[in-house]
Amino acid sequence: MEQLVCRCPETGKFVEMTFEIDHDSLLLIWRKPIRFDCPHCGTLHESRVGASYVEDVLAHDRPGDRS
Repeated sequence: MEQLVCRCPETGKFVEMTFEIDHDSLLLIWRKPIRFDCPHCGTLHESRVGASYVEDVLAHDRPGDRS
């Protein structure tokens, strides 16, 4: 399972999504939009599923920056 993570464009902080997805499903929805309420700035943001996956990889590469 892959957990999706988005980044707040206002604060640059990571926002972990509340669901997990398997690799096959991830490929099917890679280009789809994903919307999330940001706990850091209180705004509704939109990203793409693929971008959220990349943010998750980046978040794991920088453990001190994941907040």
